[in-house]
Amino acid sequence: MVQKPYRILLTNDDGIDSPGLLAAAGALSALGEVTVVAPRRQQTSSGRSFSRDSDGIIEKCTLTANGRQFNGYAVGATPAQVVIHALQEILPGKPDLAVSGINFGENAGNCVTISGTMGAAFELASAGISCIAASLQLPPETANYYDHDQGIDFSSAAHFVAFFSRYLLEKGLPEGVDILKIEVPFRATPETNWRVTRLSRLRCFDAQVKRSGGWDSPARVDGKPMHLEPGQAEPGSDLQAIRVEGIVSVTPLNIDMTARIDLQSFEQSMRTGE
Repeated sequence: MVQKPYRILLTNDDGIDSPGLLAAAGALSALGEVTVVAPRRQQTSSGRSFSRDSDGIIEKCTLTANGRQFNGYAVGATPAQVVIHALQEILPGKPDLAVSGINFGENAGNCVTISGTMGAAFELASAGISCIAASLQLPPETANYYDHDQGIDFSSAAHFVAFFSRYLLEKGLPEGVDILKIEVPFRATPETNWRVTRLSRLRCFDAQVKRSGGWDSPARVDGKPMHLEPGQAEPGSDLQAIRVEGIVSVTPLNIDMTARIDLQSFEQSMRTGE
């Protein structure tokens, strides 16, 4: 009996034209049948939003990576909505694995809830699909995270996406893990060390309001990488790994955000006031 190839769903938040998406498609093609379903336009920092401004229009296209062609679908939707369209309208069945990325810029620390890359991953996890969310740290001189800079080399990040995807396809996620979050430093090579980390409690980016006039003038909120003081990043955290040690961070996440406390004691304290 011939075993059917693995079915892999690939998505992102940077849009269907992202070089990071194509790099991931090329690397994943060695593992199975890859279907790319991504936002039609840039959706960075959209989190897990379900926007009423999305038109939901699906445009079929052909993508080329590493000399191979892939079925691609550009959707007028946020990353989380793209996942819904992929699962309900495009894919013939549940994929064996899904990958969100490779993102322009890291998604570390408590900024993961802002990330559209992570928003797609949380939506996939909520559907019971093993998922990897992968991001590449950008060089400090790269200030614009919204353009598809063709000069960024995603080859090392693609190597690690394929490496950990193969592991999940063969072994699956352990009990209690819904997402494997991978952060690759911009200086990484395929030989760079990796480590299992925890999510930092620090911000990855500092938010800044950009306004040219008074409150009645248009404004936007931009983010730039947060400056870390020596010793500020927690040991064993994703930020410590990629920003300080320069190694690949692999963080297991789950969608249960309940605080890790004694819930009964907490309730009793609230009821008694003690």
